[in-house]
Formats: sequence, C-alpha cells, structure tokens
Amino acid sequence: MKFATMMKPLSFLLFFVASYTAIASEQIVFQAMGDSLERSMKMLTGQDSTAPYFISYTLHQDEQIQMNSMLGGIRSESQVASNTLEVQVRVGSYELDNTNFLVNRRSNNFPLTTPDVPLEFDYEILRHHLWLLTDSAYKNAVEIYGEKTTALDNNSVDYEVADFSRQEPVTFRDNRRHGKLDRDAIAKRVNDISSVLSDYPEILNSNTAITVDIHQDYYLDSEGTSFTRVDDIAELTVVISTQAENGAPLLDTVSDVVRRSDQFQDVETFKDEVRSVAETIAAMRSANELENYNGPVLFVEGAAIELAAHFLGSAFIAQKDAIRKLSNNQIRVASIPNNPFQTKIGARVLPREFTVYNDSLLESYNGVPLHGTIPIDAEGVLATRTNLIERGILRGLLTSRQPVEGIDQSTGNRLAGRGPVPTNLIIETNRGFSNEEMLEEFQLLVSDRGLEYGILAKRAVRGVGVIGSQPKSMMINEVYKVYPDGTQELMQQGRVSQFVLSNFKDIIAASERVNVKTHMGRYAVGSPPSTATNIMSVATPDLLFEEITLTPAQTVRAKPPILPSPMEEG
Repeated sequence: MKFATMMKPLSFLLFFVASYTAIASEQIVFQAMGDSLERSMKMLTGQDSTAPYFISYTLHQDEQIQMNSMLGGIRSESQVASNTLEVQVRVGSYELDNTNFLVNRRSNNFPLTTPDVPLEFDYEILRHHLWLLTDSAYKNAVEIYGEKTTALDNNSVDYEVADFSRQEPVTFRDNRRHGKLDRDAIAKRVNDISSVLSDYPEILNSNTAITVDIHQDYYLDSEGTSFTRVDDIAELTVVISTQAENGAPLLDTVSDVVRRSDQFQDVETFKDEVRSVAETIAAMRSANELENYNGPVLFVEGAAIELAAHFLGSAFIAQKDAIRKLSNNQIRVASIPNNPFQTKIGARVLPREFTVYNDSLLESYNGVPLHGTIPIDAEGVLATRTNLIERGILRGLLTSRQPVEGIDQSTGNRLAGRGPVPTNLIIETNRGFSNEEMLEEFQLLVSDRGLEYGILAKRAVRGVGVIGSQPKSMMINEVYKVYPDGTQELMQQGRVSQFVLSNFKDIIAASERVNVKTHMGRYAVGSPPSTATNIMSVATPDLLFEEITLTPAQTVRAKPPILPSPMEEG
C-alpha cells in the first residue's frame, strides 16, 4: 500500500515534467520561428516588386516504427525520429505571385524543406536552419516570379484567378494526446496476425506490415496564423498472394487504418477477416477466369467503398491550371488537374436521391469511428463540412488556399503533398433499398438485358487516384457471377474498365445499409504531379449500376510451383 501511495505523486510528477518539457519545446520553436519571420520580412521589404508578401514556417516532428512480419516472424523493422523544417516564400501579390509556373518541370508552388534539424529543439540551431531555408526559398521565388511575369507580358494568356487567397489569422493549439510507441506490443500484434497465414499452404506469399507514426506540426506565417496540429497515423496491412491453377496471379489485402495504435480493432476480429480473405483467395485458385462482360454490376461492402473512394474521391479535388514555359519562350496553360467536375458545378452528376459531403470534423458515422477527422489543415484553415453534391447536383469541390475558377476560399483540405484531399467522405441516399430489394432489382436488370448472369463485386483494391485520367480502371479482388436462381459462382479477379464519372449518373439503386471504412487515400495531384497521402474515411451504400464493363485481370502469368508447399506435410 505504501508503494502504491508513493506511486501516485510520482506519476503526477512524471506527467508534470513531460507536460512542462512539451510546453518549453513549443515555446522554443515558436520563438525561433517568430524572430526569424520578423527579421526576414523586415530585411526583404526593400526589394521593390520582389519583396515577399507571404512567408510560412512549418516544423514537422515525427517518431515512427515500421515492422514487416511473415508467418509469425519479424522480417524487418526500423524505428526513426526526425524533425523537418519547411519554408514557403511568395513574392509579388495574392493576385499574381511566383507559383503556378512551370519551367522544365520545375515549380515553386510548394515549400523547401530540410530534414537535418536536431531532435532536441535549440533556438540558435533553429534560427540557423530557418535563415538558410528562407534565403534559398526567396531566391528561388524571385527567379521564377521574374520568368513568369516576363512570359505573361510577352504572351496573351487569360490569368484572372488569383494565385493565393487571403486568410484571417487563426491561433490554434491541438490538445489531443499522442499515443505511445510500444515496440514490444507492436511486434506482438504484427507477429500474431501474420502467423494466421501459416494455416494456408495454398498461399505462396504474404507480408504483414505495420507503421505507427507520432506526428506533430508547428506552424507560423506572416499573416499571423499560428497553430500546432497532431497528425498521427497507424496503419496495419496484410498482403496475401498466390497463383491460380492456370498461372494467373491472385492478390488481396486486408487493412486497418487509424490515428493511434490503441485504436486498432480487436486482434481476433482482424485475424478473422484475414482468414476469410485467405480462404476466398485459396478457393479462387481453381475458379474460372472472368470473361469480358458488359452489363449490370452490384458493388457491395468493400467494393462499393473502393469504387466511391477511387473515382469520386479524386473527382472532388480542385486544382488550378499552371502556366508552362516552352523552349521557344512561348507559354501555354498546363491543365494539371483536367478534372471534369471542375466545369460541372451546378450540373447533375448523380441521381437526385444522393447527397455527398466531406466533413473533416465528423468523428463517427452510424456508430463507426471515422479517422479522417482533423481540426485544422496544413495552411491554418479551420476544418469544416463542405457540401459537394445536393440532390444529385454538384455544388462544391475541395480546395486549398490556391483559388480555382468559381471558388475563392479554401475548404480547409490541404493536408499533405501538393493539393487538397478528402478526409471524411460521406455518400447518402434518401431512398435506400433492403438487401433483398437490391438483389431483386439487380436480377431484374439482368433479365431485361437477356443475360445469362450478372456480376456481384464484394472486394476491390485501388492504386493511386490520378486526377483527370479518364477513363479509369480498378481491380476487383472478389467477384461473383450471379445466376437467375440466385446461385453465386466465385470467379478469378477482374478489372473495372472504361469507367468514367458520368457512370455515376446511371446508378439504378442504393442500399439502406451503409459501409464505412478508413484507409490511406493516395492521389496524384499538383504541378508537377506528386503523390499526396492522407487518412481518408468513406461511408457509402451498396451501389447498383445498369451497365459496367469488366475484363479479366490481364496480367502476365508464370507457371505455378511444381513442388508442393512443405506446410502441407505438417
């Protein structure tokens, strides 16, 4: 009892010391940023038209563990900690500055960074790094601004949309608590999950990967905005692969994406999902190959989520066209986004029963946690809800502080990479069908078309959602032929082909059941394009389409192993 009594004040003391240390570190960072910012703006003011009108400083603080496990044993692991400084300098004015101009694929749209900042914050060292980065960013900005203004003077180009939006100053401190990096607990989880696949000799290869990243941002800019932001990420992914009897490669993934490792779903529940996928992919080895198909497709569960995330997710990202300088000193508009939705605001893009919105503040939907939730974005814009589609009509898009035609202000969705990204994407219908009604409507469509069968898609996997690459395709990992008597036949994996955004207008029915999942959203955005990664939660009903084209996976085939797996003998 005496020991327990003594531990209470000791625990409080340790908590007090940790809190005091964090506060002291924050003060050092903001003092160094504030003094550097004041000095830079003051000393560079006399530079006439090339004086900076905006400077921002961000310090990214990371502590990360990564592990890979196979069949219950760690294959590799790493643990790193890093501090990265990021500096952005804009010269000219909000209307016309050094961004959105490409010279030999080189752009000044985004900050310069250095990963060499010491882990322990020191005022003088931070000042030193900020000085060098600011100087480099400023010289780069002046050079590109000069080339851009000269090019615009010598060519006739419409340039009416401003390069940067004005923003009222915001002060925000993110008080959410970090999780802790418990190496032994993380290793136990990843090994425990990966060992499940030792029961499936049909599986040729597997990898269970876990990443836990404790991340915090410190931000200050010349407009007066100041914030801290916790942006932790914990991702657990199991990749399972084998070959069909005809040599076709078969692959599927199971993932759990959350903010902190203590938010991962129960281990046994996750293992059950891994077993289910392993059994399905093993059964697929002897399944028939999917033929070319055009007709009704019912997307349910994971397939519905991936369809919405893959195609609609990138469609809501708005990006401004850049000006590209050509080798003959002429310029042209480089339509980096080429997003069809950017010219369709006010037009019907879904049936009138649908509403779609992105809500960065929503923490759960139908009782299921959402992990895309953020309080503030990377540019200091407070998070909010953005209505995207109302009664089937496109009403808005997701933007950063880079205006696009028709949208002058940021929606608070600039999180990472080179552009805005979705956070919590919610798709709702006011006319949801029961599961039985969805199947009835599906089979009626198949009958009307005089087809032998229809297609039911249950699981899918997507890659990077590249804005503007229409039409698109998406791999269907679990696909069934559904015959008129209700019989379902598992097929080898296939691919959605020739899918265009206008297909969403032809949705025949949606379920009252809602599927909710969080995963890593990856989008190729910006100028030049780069991959932006963020946590994205999606809620969507099952979706029935009257006409979708599916094709075989069309992958190179190798001969299956001749020798049987030694695990079959065990």
